[in-house]
Amino acid sequence: MIFIVGGLWAAFEIFVALIKYQIYLNFDALQILIGAGLFRRSRGWRTCALVVLWIKMISGPIGLALLAFVDGPLEVNLFGKTVGYASKWMAGIALATFWFTLAFWQYWVLTRPNVRQIFGIDGKQGSQLV
Repeated sequence: MIFIVGGLWAAFEIFVALIKYQIYLNFDALQILIGAGLFRRSRGWRTCALVVLWIKMISGPIGLALLAFVDGPLEVNLFGKTVGYASKWMAGIALATFWFTLAFWQYWVLTRPNVRQIFGIDGKQGSQLV
């Protein structure tokens, strides 16, 4: 469900940009497909979800490290309009921690033994190959 909500939010951002005659590519909209595939218990979409989660868990700390190169406070935008400013370190650490924790929890859920069984993965497949 989290994948679908994230994908719908990204699609909404794309739509808002189009209304303003702007082109805004947000590949997070593909999460709608991932979420739908997870609901159908598709092994392929589960693998895709795990790859996306790894990318998110790796890119968060990298983004936080890149804040060292930003001067001054961060501009906070909502639908393309500036609504305020935030300390780069407070905002960066808070956002990176939140997104990393969410991605890690999703990864943990998708790799639990009972969830793997739902997708038809029993963990013994490697030993059954002849």
